[in-house]
Amino acid sequence: MERFAVVLERYLEKWERHKGTHHDQIRDDLLSFLREAFPELEQLDIVAIERSVRFLKVRGYIDLLIGDVVFEIKRDLDREREDGIRELEKYLASPSIPKNTIGILTDGQRFEVYRLQDGNLAKTDEFILRAEEPEEALLWLDSYLFQQKGVRPTVLDISFRFGQRSPIFKASMEALSRMWARVKGDPAARTKFEEWNALLRTVYGSEVGETELFLRHTYLALLVRLLAFTALTGRIPNPEDLEGVITGKKFERMGFRNLVEEDFFAWPIMPQVAWEAESLLGAISRRLGFYDLSAIRQDLLKELYQELVDPETRHDLGEFYTPDWLAELALREAGFPNGGDGQAFPSLLDPACGSGTFLFTAVRLLREAGLSGKALVQHAFENLAGVDVHPLAVLTAKVNLLLALAPELRSLGSLHLSPIPVYMANSLHLPERKMAGAPIAVPIHSVGLPKFPREVPDRFQVPAEMVAAGPAVVDAVIDQTTELAAQPGEPVDSLLSGLQAYLKGLGLGKFYMWWAGNLRLLHFLIAERRDTVYRFILRNAFRPAFLAERKFDFVCGNPPWLAYRFIRDKAYQQMVKDLVFRLGLLNRGEVKLFTQMELATLFFTFSHVHYLREGGTIVFVMPRSVLTGAKQHRHFQQKDLGFVRVIDCEDVEPLFNVPSCVIVARKGAKSNWPVEAVKVSGCLPVRNLPLEKAREHLLFEEMSFAPPFAKTGPASPYLDKFIQGATIVPRCFWFVRPAAEAWVIDPKRPALETDPEIQKQAKKPWKGLSLSGEVEADFLFVTLLGADMIPFGYVRQRLVVLPLEVQPDGRGRLITAEAAVKLGKIGLANWLRKVEAFWKQLGKGTGRVRTIYQRLDFNQTLTRQHSASFASLVYSARGTRIAACVLTEEEKQNLNVGGLRPKGFIIDHHAYFFESANPDETHYLCAVLNAPFIDTYIKPLQTRGLYGPRNIHRAPFEALSIPPFDPSDERHVKLAELSRACHEKVAQAIAEETLPRSGPIGRLRQKVREFLSAELSEIDCLTREILGERE
Repeated sequence: MERFAVVLERYLEKWERHKGTHHDQIRDDLLSFLREAFPELEQLDIVAIERSVRFLKVRGYIDLLIGDVVFEIKRDLDREREDGIRELEKYLASPSIPKNTIGILTDGQRFEVYRLQDGNLAKTDEFILRAEEPEEALLWLDSYLFQQKGVRPTVLDISFRFGQRSPIFKASMEALSRMWARVKGDPAARTKFEEWNALLRTVYGSEVGETELFLRHTYLALLVRLLAFTALTGRIPNPEDLEGVITGKKFERMGFRNLVEEDFFAWPIMPQVAWEAESLLGAISRRLGFYDLSAIRQDLLKELYQELVDPETRHDLGEFYTPDWLAELALREAGFPNGGDGQAFPSLLDPACGSGTFLFTAVRLLREAGLSGKALVQHAFENLAGVDVHPLAVLTAKVNLLLALAPELRSLGSLHLSPIPVYMANSLHLPERKMAGAPIAVPIHSVGLPKFPREVPDRFQVPAEMVAAGPAVVDAVIDQTTELAAQPGEPVDSLLSGLQAYLKGLGLGKFYMWWAGNLRLLHFLIAERRDTVYRFILRNAFRPAFLAERKFDFVCGNPPWLAYRFIRDKAYQQMVKDLVFRLGLLNRGEVKLFTQMELATLFFTFSHVHYLREGGTIVFVMPRSVLTGAKQHRHFQQKDLGFVRVIDCEDVEPLFNVPSCVIVARKGAKSNWPVEAVKVSGCLPVRNLPLEKAREHLLFEEMSFAPPFAKTGPASPYLDKFIQGATIVPRCFWFVRPAAEAWVIDPKRPALETDPEIQKQAKKPWKGLSLSGEVEADFLFVTLLGADMIPFGYVRQRLVVLPLEVQPDGRGRLITAEAAVKLGKIGLANWLRKVEAFWKQLGKGTGRVRTIYQRLDFNQTLTRQHSASFASLVYSARGTRIAACVLTEEEKQNLNVGGLRPKGFIIDHHAYFFESANPDETHYLCAVLNAPFIDTYIKPLQTRGLYGPRNIHRAPFEALSIPPFDPSDERHVKLAELSRACHEKVAQAIAEETLPRSGPIGRLRQKVREFLSAELSEIDCLTREILGERE
């Protein structure tokens, strides 16, 4: 790298001197640099390259051709870009140019990459050479030229060469797209796609169903198989090896029977596309040949796995890889590899293993502790295990485990090994012990099947009692059942007789009824050509039961960080809900908290109960929010899980998208808060580093830690009186502005359109959706979003259309489109018909929310509001700091937005509100909530995001016993007076532009606090006094 950095710096100095000169000079400088930076280019005769260009029968002159890369060089890239693009398109479209050729347009420093896609030239990548970034420059150039040999691979290197921006990825995706188009109608291929999609619905909580994602997964599956073969054999596969690599036959002959099973990504061996698959696999293999895979010290595939596996619409917290340094730190802090139950070395399970980082790290730590050779390999195969519901994670983790053991495997020759201990299953899916004989069910997800015959079940079922027989026996029964079902032309009765005899021979005759149903179903699927993946699925479905039976010394990992509300699959929702109640993470009276429940806490508790031996240690990387004061995590914190240590990683950058921690617990120990903790802080140069390198940039500080649930004292009597506002969503239906094309506004029935500013924050499927039409002014209201609120005021009012008829008591009544017609409100009716149609087409109504009106008035948060009567205290539900203000009754009754007169104020769900007939009471509370002391006090109770504390909700009233307003208490009255004075001062400052109306809301709020520093100081003193708190 040092040599390349010098060469790069020298070249860029020369480029600075020569830029803008004749393009021949730029070409010669560039070629000289490439030849010096990549010595293997010296083997090519540059003149010969130029001579070959003249024979290509392309009209025009190609500046430089190296391998499958055409360089078009321009002196001024900005001025000559269009001309350069035309030249590249002409060259790449020529039949004399290989179709995988890449075009690079460059001025010698900036490089723009172009490829032909569907006959059109498309820009696919770009890069700028910078002397201060030599590693990035080397990887980028090498990923296109690929001339290095014996490269020691790293996570970054693998990602550069094979990730989404790499040339081989783009070429592979084009080839896979062509291949899939030819086979997707085949029932066998369709079954693979459907089962893949069904499993991912469990992984991500919602339907995926994207062909492009399926092809990305296929690409990575092929890549890791080729990588495994190359690492284990020390050579890239020959053409005759390639089919065996896809099918797994090559690995079976090596003794790794389950490395590549008949899975979702084996479709490229289908006869229709096998010839093109061979060409694709050969291209990938040749690039792998540049690596030295003899000794790998890190999980190479984690970043590539994350980059290619996750759909764009997945939740940001669901599945992120654990950096090497954190995986090693977590295991070391938990005591691994010490602590085996009577063994020299312990057993370990990762129940959500992802790409296998913890398994890879465990092997390295075992080797470091003195386990080596045959003993290390056998211990890893017999005492380490990983489970993941993602099929590609399982394959990747298997390969990673073999890569970790590759030095031993290559040197030991033949070994008798059990299957690679990584399984595709849901670790949460265990039969309930109280239900004797309850089967483990594996449903069928294939669509388009004919009606099942009456005697054929619609799912595979295996009695949980068979766990006692052991995995080898169950695997053998699955194999026998599959082979019998596949016998051509045999009557089903004969097959059933053979199965019955086989089971009796094993002493398992009492389970015949279950296996007979499985055989009938397999026979039916084979007849429909839909059986291709079920042996693979069945083999894995039992593994959690076997693993729970044996127990482990250590359970570790990084479970899914996914809130319940993001799970869309109803069956999975119900399973998670049942487990949460069964494990005591919520009680049935806390239904409102359910949507906030984290799968991470469920995984932790479930694994602790089912997979960890008594005295064993569990260590999980978790979102730090599970240790905050969020109500949904209280039961988790209070359970006697034996918490013994916390690693607080909130102040480490870069890491995850939200603050994180590591929790260590010991089964059988008592949870005595506070526990020992270590706070880790610092800024890493890159996210993934070995622990020894990371320590150079991190500070480790010993401390103690306790969650804030142990607060003493009663809650405030106001706790249940503050209500979250209405769910005015989807916002594109309700947030409006006067139509931009309207020159004259009709105040009684104005022309309106969806506010375009709202669209900036819109998400699928509502992004880009806009309504327009005339609506009666009786249905116009005003609301505030969180970004509009500042202490003692607001910077903007938002106009909304709401189907709300104000009643004599001041509250509202929802009306539908049909009801609006009966009231003669045709404008509103027409608007609501559009809303209803879009909701029917795009909405995801479930449970209590099936219509758009139920969504709008969920829990009556809309119709219970007094839009034009009573004073309302409002404060932001989210944010680092509280911002509260009062909306007086007079203010609510005299609204004016752009000449329109809305009927009242409605509070949105981004705020909490309290209504009172006594304005003094609302101002008293407003002053208290804006007191700096309150802000500081509730910090431990707030959940935290990437930018710090974020959720406020009703934390002030949970944490502090804020007393009711007492007009006889001078301090209360004084606080109300101070609030009024602050409101007037803020309103005047905004009107006079002393305070700005626009800008980042956090900065605006801070300016207000500085502007009111004297008043806030007095408010703070009074608030502390009434709460009995000292400075």
